[in-house]
Amino acid sequence: MTTATSTQSIPPSVTLYLKNLDDRTNKDVLKKTIYYLFSQHGQIADVVVMSSKRERGQAWVVFKEITDATTAMRSLQGFPLFEKSMTITYGKTKSNAVKMREGAYSAGKQTPGPASGPPDATTTGTTGKRPRTEEDDDPSAKRTRQEAG
Repeated sequence: MTTATSTQSIPPSVTLYLKNLDDRTNKDVLKKTIYYLFSQHGQIADVVVMSSKRERGQAWVVFKEITDATTAMRSLQGFPLFEKSMTITYGKTKSNAVKMREGAYSAGKQTPGPASGPPDATTTGTTGKRPRTEEDDDPSAKRTRQEAG
């Protein structure tokens, strides 16, 4: 009797979800290492490494082609990265890089990361800050937020 695993229920995608990554490794070092490791299997659109306490040890790699993502997943499944074996599955949802390529993504003032080449801290496109709104300039709205918080 065979049972369906989570990888069988997720359809093939250009986005690979990586887990069981070493959460003690510096985020930028991990991102560059993942980029170089996975770029051997095809062109990469984006690499996202999580660093929040709850999401550490996870990353997403977005390829330009599904065939490249599939090849990378098969080749690198269980690969020991920083002394931990990676677990790789297809991503469940479309990544922002794919949405941008399809023209279905708008994120305010964020700029996309490099389409090719290694990740760089100056071109990652995220500042960690929310976009500024008109409400930010209104002193009465600021008082209301302070009283509520």
